[in-house]
Amino acid sequence: MDTAFMRYAELDAPCHIHTHPYTTDISGHPRILITAHQHHTEIFTTILTHTPTPQH
Repeated sequence: MDTAFMRYAELDAPCHIHTHPYTTDISGHPRILITAHQHHTEIFTTILTHTPTPQH
């Protein structure tokens, strides 16, 4: 996970979360870009990499 926080989220205002497909990592694992906006301003972004859970 790679995250950047631009500012604090205010507790008394809506925070809108958006997800978008992102490029795969070097190993070919799918990634998702997640952003949060409040007052029409981006407050954080994160790139989440999905790795499969080993089957037992």
